[in-house]
Amino acid sequence: MTCLINNVCGNRNLFPGQPELTMGTIYAVADHITGPYTEPEDAILIASRGFNGLSCRSVVFGGTRYLFYTQTEREPRHDGGRVTMGTITTPKRLEVIDGKLGVYDSGLEGNHVAASLIESNKLPKAVHSRILYETHGNWTQEGNELQGQVKTSWARYAFDCVGTSFIYEADVQLMNGIAIGLTFRQNEKGAGSVVLCDFEKQQVTFGDIPQFRILDGRSFKLVHGKEYRLKIVAKGEFMEVYIDEQLILQFVSYAENKGFFGLIVDRGHGIFKEIQARELVI
Repeated sequence: MTCLINNVCGNRNLFPGQPELTMGTIYAVADHITGPYTEPEDAILIASRGFNGLSCRSVVFGGTRYLFYTQTEREPRHDGGRVTMGTITTPKRLEVIDGKLGVYDSGLEGNHVAASLIESNKLPKAVHSRILYETHGNWTQEGNELQGQVKTSWARYAFDCVGTSFIYEADVQLMNGIAIGLTFRQNEKGAGSVVLCDFEKQQVTFGDIPQFRILDGRSFKLVHGKEYRLKIVAKGEFMEVYIDEQLILQFVSYAENKGFFGLIVDRGHGIFKEIQARELVI
């Protein structure tokens, strides 16, 4: 059984241990349709710190259960605008993996790829821009693998490649340190957006560069030395973040609608493999 909860409906602080979440859909399980129902330890299907991702529904097609949710928009078209109803998302797989119900990428966006922007076996050259107070760090490349090390701050590696609507992904591995992630839609001065796997906070977050305000985020267990497939799907202002194909974040963002792709490491040693970016037709 699934249930929409949000602060607007009077369901304040119903995400255990994550009071910053204000809207989402959770689930409960039972041995019989009449109950009793109980919530698992992590019962979140979709969730957001803002007014993003309304109640989801699921259907069975071709033997697979798919989930849809409503994307919200802002009027006028900026992040502080009035919330309005948007469109229904593309279908996501809804399935049980390792005993937990989760929402996973269906791969359907991959059918609407116009061109490859970054290929793992042919990485574009770096853009050498520097944000005020930024530390360059030590970046090394061996084949299709990039490693970044920085001790006292955060360091970016920006590609000479831009995108608006895209699928951007990489295998990320933080050997030690605070955080690792992907940057995107960065302008020539380096300002833009970032998705971080924050090992210190044990969260996956979306924010801005260089202020690093957390605009959305959700708890996620992260282990040093473990490799994760981090993927960002951007369809205009609509954003989705996946880890190992599981949907973790979904939100709307109107800031910096086009810009450079990049990598980031915060006070640690990070490894990036199989880096890819593909342009989406929407």
